[in-house]
Amino acid sequence: MVNKRGVLANNANASSCCKSKEVLFNFTPLTDAELKEKTVIVISIITILSFLHVLSSSFIVFSTFQIVTVIYQFLNKLSSVEKKLITSQHNLSLGYGAALNYYRNYLDKFLKENLSERIRQFATLQRVEVPERLYVLWPLTCKVDPYIDDNPLYIERCGELPPFYDNNSGIVDREYNITVYLIKHPQQTFRCAIECAQPLKSLRSFKEEMGRIDSEEMDAQRDEFLTHLTRLLEEGNSTKKLCELVVYDDEQESIHDVLYRLESIQTFIKEKLI
Repeated sequence: MVNKRGVLANNANASSCCKSKEVLFNFTPLTDAELKEKTVIVISIITILSFLHVLSSSFIVFSTFQIVTVIYQFLNKLSSVEKKLITSQHNLSLGYGAALNYYRNYLDKFLKENLSERIRQFATLQRVEVPERLYVLWPLTCKVDPYIDDNPLYIERCGELPPFYDNNSGIVDREYNITVYLIKHPQQTFRCAIECAQPLKSLRSFKEEMGRIDSEEMDAQRDEFLTHLTRLLEEGNSTKKLCELVVYDDEQESIHDVLYRLESIQTFIKEKLI
């Protein structure tokens, strides 16, 4: 004869067990975006642990290798669009690296080192008026020529600002110069401190000399570079008013026309030259 209480107890235990399993295995599947994000996080964690020499056990090292291999195979199957999405979201792109390096190792130092005062010194010595900011040319083709004044009819070199010295990469008192140019626009002649965004030259080199990226990827990295550098300049309270990025189509526009149309140049002309 079967014990009814025992049967009921067994049924209760079975029901409880099923509910536990339901709780244990009840989860919401990850979306593709969440899966990719967690994949990048896993890779980052593994890399950090490796650098900290935490993975000392041979078993852990082997297991880690197996995991990384699986993750790499997964990432390798992603489309170029998906790869760009992951690298841009996690600041792994060439453009982000170029922006960070250009700002931290050059612009941030140079702009903070009394740029306005050095421009005023130049203006006083030359007895001219010069806007108190640096104009960084940003050609869309990423083509950076050795000289800006290749068309003397419209642009002419005036001279250099007083130099800025910095100890950098083992070089004591490394000298940094900025050139002031005379812009001979038909509507108005004016002077300003100009230079090209040098990292653009590297992006173009990646495409033309190394063949590592195509034109589409170069344009994408150029835009990443612009976006991140703009953000870094805006976040730096002492630098955002001292530097202006001049983006232009160098296949269709001339430097003297582009500069003349800038709002800051128009304001400078009205306040100082007219």
